[in-house]
Amino acid sequence: MELELITSQVVGLSNDFLWSQTMVEGNFIATIEMQGDGFTPIKEEASVFLTGLVELVNRHKPQEKEAFRRIVAGYIENSPYRMKLKSLVVGLRNVNNLFLYCYKNGAAILKRGDLWSEIVKGDGLAVGTVIENDLLVLTTEAFEKLIPHSGVIDRFIKEGDPQIAGERIGAALHNFDDSKGAAAIFAYFKKTEIPITSLNVEVVPENSISPKPSISEKLTAVEMTHLKEVSGQPQVVAPSPSIISRVKAIFPQKTPVIDKPGISLNASPIKLVVTTPKKRVLVIALVLIGLLGASFFVVGDKVSNPSNSKVSAQLESITFRIEEGEALSDLNTLRAKISLTSAERELVSFIETLKKGTKERIEAEALLTRARQALGTVSKSYHVSPNIFADLTVVKPGAHGDGIAIYEGDIAVLDKTNTSIMLVDASGSTEIVGGGADTPNPRNIAIHGSSIFTLTDKGLVRTETGSKRQQVIVSDIGEIANASDMVGYAGNVYVLDGGNKKIWKFAPSGNSFTTARPYLSENETIPLNVVKMAIDGSVWILGENRVKKYVRGNEEFITIEGVDNPLVNAIDIFIDDLSKYLYIYDAGTNRVVVLDTDGRYNSEYFVDAVSGITDMVVSEDQGKIFLLSGSLIYSIDIHAEAEDAL
Repeated sequence: MELELITSQVVGLSNDFLWSQTMVEGNFIATIEMQGDGFTPIKEEASVFLTGLVELVNRHKPQEKEAFRRIVAGYIENSPYRMKLKSLVVGLRNVNNLFLYCYKNGAAILKRGDLWSEIVKGDGLAVGTVIENDLLVLTTEAFEKLIPHSGVIDRFIKEGDPQIAGERIGAALHNFDDSKGAAAIFAYFKKTEIPITSLNVEVVPENSISPKPSISEKLTAVEMTHLKEVSGQPQVVAPSPSIISRVKAIFPQKTPVIDKPGISLNASPIKLVVTTPKKRVLVIALVLIGLLGASFFVVGDKVSNPSNSKVSAQLESITFRIEEGEALSDLNTLRAKISLTSAERELVSFIETLKKGTKERIEAEALLTRARQALGTVSKSYHVSPNIFADLTVVKPGAHGDGIAIYEGDIAVLDKTNTSIMLVDASGSTEIVGGGADTPNPRNIAIHGSSIFTLTDKGLVRTETGSKRQQVIVSDIGEIANASDMVGYAGNVYVLDGGNKKIWKFAPSGNSFTTARPYLSENETIPLNVVKMAIDGSVWILGENRVKKYVRGNEEFITIEGVDNPLVNAIDIFIDDLSKYLYIYDAGTNRVVVLDTDGRYNSEYFVDAVSGITDMVVSEDQGKIFLLSGSLIYSIDIHAEAEDAL
């Protein structure tokens, strides 16, 4: 059962210099504000811009957040109207997944249950899953200046119906002397038995306002309604901001939800009056005290018995941040992490000021547990106890794994001490397939298809896993000085040579292979202290806790983002053409860090009760990460929420 998208839209006055517009077409929604030059009607340029964007999105139908970001950002970057954009907020729903992209200014705010929060404002991307009864508002910058988000929230709470809220807010909006550039979309998600794609889409004629829109009008394709002055409508008077409102503007994540009569838009004349419940006044008062440098008590070891009212107020403030973090966990993980981390840090210090065994301390400790659990979920940071997947000593007593490689679930294992090559299948069954005198002094191992490759004193040796036949396919390994890693990809064999600061490539030629040739462009070199390499079409190398990426032999800049705990001693990296993510094993923290292919953090796995890990491979198809430690291969499961992350 899909969620139906019910929308209401308001647009302020415009002219040839400043134009705002909304668009709702199927699962695509957008608000835009453009500044013209007076020579070309800005209305036409805005319409062309949005029409082109929605056509591009519908043509590519992005299924993942990175694809959505690339499409929208690329379209903006290449648009001749880019410099005229003042604010743009674009939303796309894929079933019940919601993608939101904000450019320059504008914002998207969401109400879930009793909680409101800005999920994206200014330049940014938010991705998550919408649920029944979610309320979403997209606004231009000019709209928010005239009717702050607190006013929108209040209207939604009072009316509950986005259609009525939109009409009332629209009536208030056009009574301002200057509403140019202001536009907003109010969206409500509810269950429906009717497939969304089967609903009719209509264009709402200019200057038409329907008091009770039909379903087709709720799914307006393009609305360019310019609200004119209407006599008898209330006028919104925006007072000078008070200290409280300024504090709320600075700390929007700490602002309590206004669930009692507060900001009103239906009085005549209208004044924005804030009436806050008593406990929430205490929370704001505490923030003011901190800002002004005043103090009723000193936070820290010097405090032994803070008053019950102060404790209650602080715990309420912390609870709000935890609830906000939990509510945003699917929509904006960065904002959720900020709220939860802030709550966790404050709780750790606050607990020390409370006497052990008291009701308040027990409550604070319970909140700390809750905050840490939520933070673990939001951060996708897991503590895992690996399972033994294969024991190499079962097939050869004294066996020891010195390197592993994987191809479609089959794991090749190199045992340097016993000069053995083993194969472990997807069930964990292990057999010896090669080694001995044919592979003297084996240094590295790689696998592709039914062939296992080892670099030995005889040269590059190929072992066929089925027949167990071994053959020297390249006797002269050329200038290779210090082969720290080897990878098989697309039939080729690549060798990482830190001694020469090069990557060598052996390519198939008939029944044999060519001699080693440099893979990198002439002007490209790799650092001396590289340790590992991985290939998915691009070549990734790891060294000194840094990742480098090469595409067609040339370095492509990449930086690791969003990893809260830095890498300490990263010793292995993995990706292949079947993987969506990049995996790094950090021996310094005994964890696997998972990144997307742009270097952004996805998740991490702290490995409990296992040490001495030297190598790692991954099978996303099996949903497992494999870790080599001595004679044992361990496996940990990739968490479903991390695997399905957009």
